[in-house]
Amino acid sequence: MIGNARNVAIAVALAIVLGALAIVDVVRDPHRPVDRALVPGFADQQLAWDHGETLVHDRTGWHAHSGALLDAAAVDAVVTTLRGARWQRRAAREVAGAIGPQLHVGDTSLAIGQPLAGTEQVWIVRDDAALLVDGWVARALAVQPWQLHVRHPFADAGASDVTLVEGLRTIDLVGHPPKYLHRWIDPVLSAALDDALRAIEILGPGGTAAPARAPQSITLIHGAARTTLAELGPCAGHPEWIAVTGVVDGCVGESAWRSIAATARVIDSPDGVDLRPLPIAAIGIRFADGELALGKAPHVTLGGTTSAVEPAEVTALLAALATRGERADVPTGSATTLVVHTADGDLTLAAYQPDVVVRSEDQVAIRIAPAAYATIVRGASAYRVRTLWAEDPTTIVGLVVDRAVYERGAVLGEWSATTTPAAVEAYVAAIAHARALEASPPTSFAIAHHVEIRVASPDGRREIHALDVGAPIPAGCPARLGGAPVLVARELCSPP
Repeated sequence: MIGNARNVAIAVALAIVLGALAIVDVVRDPHRPVDRALVPGFADQQLAWDHGETLVHDRTGWHAHSGALLDAAAVDAVVTTLRGARWQRRAAREVAGAIGPQLHVGDTSLAIGQPLAGTEQVWIVRDDAALLVDGWVARALAVQPWQLHVRHPFADAGASDVTLVEGLRTIDLVGHPPKYLHRWIDPVLSAALDDALRAIEILGPGGTAAPARAPQSITLIHGAARTTLAELGPCAGHPEWIAVTGVVDGCVGESAWRSIAATARVIDSPDGVDLRPLPIAAIGIRFADGELALGKAPHVTLGGTTSAVEPAEVTALLAALATRGERADVPTGSATTLVVHTADGDLTLAAYQPDVVVRSEDQVAIRIAPAAYATIVRGASAYRVRTLWAEDPTTIVGLVVDRAVYERGAVLGEWSATTTPAAVEAYVAAIAHARALEASPPTSFAIAHHVEIRVASPDGRREIHALDVGAPIPAGCPARLGGAPVLVARELCSPP
């Protein structure tokens, strides 16, 4: 009996031990995967560094409590690291050694510890445990405030208005292209200023050893948004840098910062004005004799009649209006006036013989090259289409005059339905290159003949050109092209 009792006791004791082990296995299942995420379940929680910067996330993105503009790529690097970082080993907190920068991710605290000797790995203390991670993880999280902020605060230069204050001097550049004191700015200087603004880069943390004697501030205005940097003085520890504050705090290169003011001073001088007669894009021009419409379908209207334009002549006009000249005194006397239509309203140009154009907007007088001046004042009629078409006469396989149809034969010079093939060949040669004359055509005349040429080129192109011609007049042959009157060579009024 005693032996049986002892066996029962041993069995009970073993059952208790096994039950305890079973409980431990449930709690610490060695087969259960270990979550090695540095921040398990990271979901854009608040990020707070011990250096004072805090980032919060809302439906519009990440924002800094300090109000500084954030560099989206820099913030994304931190967030991506927090989402993807994994640890390789876990140890007691003391193993991490001296603690460096700290980051609080929601309720989780991360502190950068010491590197593991002989490796590219670093200890990070999470709450009460040391976790070994790759070195890039620690570097990504141990960022300074200026590294989270935009590095090029004036990257939008060229699309914004600019206000520059240097001591007691204030320069406001408004519009696109920009104006200063209601004058258009030389585009070379404007581009140089934009380049100088875009080149401003935050090179390091802020802090100054002494205040600036003539501080400079720069503001870019883009709609309701304002981007401002103000000079504080020389950067502490870097005399070749300037400490600035505003949308970001940090230091910028002194030479880059000063070049902005140097360019602005030239803009503020007589040399800063745009010396092109037309500094902005035109959508149309009204001349004394008619209206030239520019855009996707340029055309010219003369005496109520609209016709196509000669592209080369329009190009020459726009080039003349964009020709850079030199400053001149405003002339007296009569002038030829052009009213230029732009997206911002009308601009009047007054052209004074022999070579001066005055802009009404800013009263700047510009002396330009004689050839450019002659192009500007020649009137709307100069832009009416000149080349109606241009074909190789040998590719014209048919000529229709009213109801008569002439077809080219197998031999050059041979035509059907005519006893005078030479006359047909001569007319075809003349009409193959149909051009409008410079003289204005009559707006009313009787149509004498309807003429068509049928083209069949070796590349497979098939085309028909038609012209309605009237009776010849001393100035040429009045005709209609698509209903619009043109004046062509006299011989085109006499088809065979």
